[in-house]
Amino acid sequence: MKEFTEPQGWTSFVTLQEHTYEGLVREFYTNLSVKEMKNVNEKFLISSVKGVKIEVTQEFLSQALNIPNKGKRLFSSFWFDDARVNRNQFIINYTKTDRTFNSINLKDTPKVLHNMIRYTLLPRCGSFDVVSNIDLCIIYHLMNKTKLNLCFIIIQHMIDSCLAIKQTVAGLPYGMHLTPLFQKANVPLEGEKHKLDFMTFSSKTIEQLHITTSNMLSSTTSETSGSVKRPSNQNVQKTRKKRKVEEIRNKSPKNAEVRPPSPPDLEMFSQVSKLTKENDASLQEEAENVKQAEAHEGIPQASEENSLNQNQRVEENTKKVAQNVDGDT
Repeated sequence: MKEFTEPQGWTSFVTLQEHTYEGLVREFYTNLSVKEMKNVNEKFLISSVKGVKIEVTQEFLSQALNIPNKGKRLFSSFWFDDARVNRNQFIINYTKTDRTFNSINLKDTPKVLHNMIRYTLLPRCGSFDVVSNIDLCIIYHLMNKTKLNLCFIIIQHMIDSCLAIKQTVAGLPYGMHLTPLFQKANVPLEGEKHKLDFMTFSSKTIEQLHITTSNMLSSTTSETSGSVKRPSNQNVQKTRKKRKVEEIRNKSPKNAEVRPPSPPDLEMFSQVSKLTKENDASLQEEAENVKQAEAHEGIPQASEENSLNQNQRVEENTKKVAQNVDGDT
C-alpha cells in the first residue's frame, strides 16, 4: 500500500494506531460548528472538549496528523470537470469486464484502495457496495500519484457528518484520529475511558475482498504496519485447504496408530494368562475327582445290595430246611 500512500504523504495517517476516546469524540461533534476564514476561501471547525477550545484548520490537521497541507482541494461530485477527466472512462477502467459498477466488481487494485478509503480516509456508515464520486476522485489521484489535499478532504467530510441527520456515535468519522488532535490542543485525557480498536490490512482482508491475482501490488515492502503487503487470496486458500486435509487425515480412524503394549502391560498380560491356565487346569482336575468319587461311591452300594440279597436267601433256605426237619419229625 505504501506504493500509493507514500507519494501523497499519507502513510502515517493510514497506519496510525491510537486509543479512541468515545465520550470525547461524541462531545467534540456535539459542540462542533463551521466557520469560514475572512478573505480566504477556506472553512474550518470550532469545538470544545472538557472546556478546551479546539480550532480545526487545515494547518492544524497537518501538524497534528503529520500529513502535508498540499495538493488539489477536491471534494464535490463535480471534481471530474475540475480535473478535466471523464467519469465513464474511469468506471470502464476500474470495473471488471461486463460487470455492474460497484465495489464488489472493482478490479483488484481499485478494490483495495476503495477499502482503505471506506474505512480510513473517508470512514462512514452505510452500504459498502457504493463507490461515490469522491471515492473515485481519491482512487484516481492515488493510482496516478497526483497530489491531493487530505486536510481539506477531512474537514469537508467532518462537516458533512456534522450536518447529517440521525447520525450515531458509530457513524462519527475519525474517532481514533481525533486523539492526536486532543493531544495537540492539550485536552486532559487522564482517567478517560478509552479503547484500542483499529482496522488492519491483513490476509483476512484480502480474503473478504475476494482478490484473485497475486500481482495486485508491485510494492514488496514488508514492514510492521497496517499497509504491508500481504499474501494473495489464492495462497491463503491453498494453505487453509492443506491444513484442513491434514486435520481430517489425523482424525481418521484408519490412520490411528496401533501402539504395541508397553513392557509392564506385557508382564501383566502374561501373568493373567498363566493364572487363567492354572484355574482351567484346577477346574478340570476337580471335575475328574468328582467323577472318580461318584464312581467309587457307586461300587460299595452295589456290593451291599448283593450281600443283602445273599443273606435273605440264606435265611429263606434255613427256614425251608427247618420246616422240612419239623415235617419229618
